Amino acid sequence: MVVSDNAWTMPQERYNATWIRERGVGLAYRSASGLAPAVAELLTDLPAWRERARTHHNRALYEVPQILAGILHGARNGVGQPVPDELVS
Repeated sequence: MVVSDNAWTMPQERYNATWIRERGVGLAYRSASGLAPAVAELLTDLPAWRERARTHHNRALYEVPQILAGILHGARNGVGQPVPDELVS
């Protein structure tokens, strides 16, 4: 993946660029002029980039709905209610 990492990047998103670089699953560019070179670099060895991305077992797709269900459950039962274990595990 290719992401931007500059002053316009939202504060809550800035760590994503660091994480992507550290894991070797993508590139981060600082300005719009860096986008084309980053894409070109990625395309020069796309199979290797894909393999590094494939080794990361991202479970967020399955975890986030359970976490949100717990938050909604807590909201229905009053603020500050603990999330049931079966929704978080």
